[in-house]
Amino acid sequence: YGDHRDLHSFPTRRSSDLDETDDNVELFAWMSPDSCVCVDNNTSLQRWRFDAGHWRQTGAWPLAAGDGLPRVLVALGTNTVAWLAGKTLWQMNLQNGEKNSIYSGSAAGGSSLSYSPETDGFLLVLNTNRARASSLVAVSRNTGVERTIARPRLLVREAQWINQGQGYVCRGASGDTNMVAARMDLKSSEKNFFQHGGVENLIAAEAR
Repeated sequence: YGDHRDLHSFPTRRSSDLDETDDNVELFAWMSPDSCVCVDNNTSLQRWRFDAGHWRQTGAWPLAAGDGLPRVLVALGTNTVAWLAGKTLWQMNLQNGEKNSIYSGSAAGGSSLSYSPETDGFLLVLNTNRARASSLVAVSRNTGVERTIARPRLLVREAQWINQGQGYVCRGASGDTNMVAARMDLKSSEKNFFQHGGVENLIAAEAR
């Protein structure tokens, strides 16, 4: 979210820069250059702000165990977050604590989540066939309507929107072959990169 070249380091374990917690950070997302959200190992959603040389907690919300274990956390702006838990995509307004379900899929569960502010839509990786293959699904934040944009053929580990939500990049595996696949838009064909390259993570950055 925004330009993070001057972001303060957020420690993922207890340190002198992190006040008021002994819990480890499981999921993390920037909301602004001096604020972030995280989910700790007690399944609590927390908001933090960097102030006077220290990270200080400014809010905390316990997440119901019955909603599933959060897998991915993304910021939708400076006051709203979304996370994927099992088959369900949730969002919360941190100003009033209101939480609602945006989408609930029928597949085995999601393993990756990306958000595009330009289209106000999510990109989900949904596992199928006993986690041997994955599909890419676009979900409207406003309506919760899903649209399949890539049918199952790889076991996709991670996917990100690119080109202002018009295309995607993902990393996955098929047998012994690891690769990065990308489409600049949904009208173009998919191209593969870095086959057998052992890519571990993706960070999509828009050109400015």
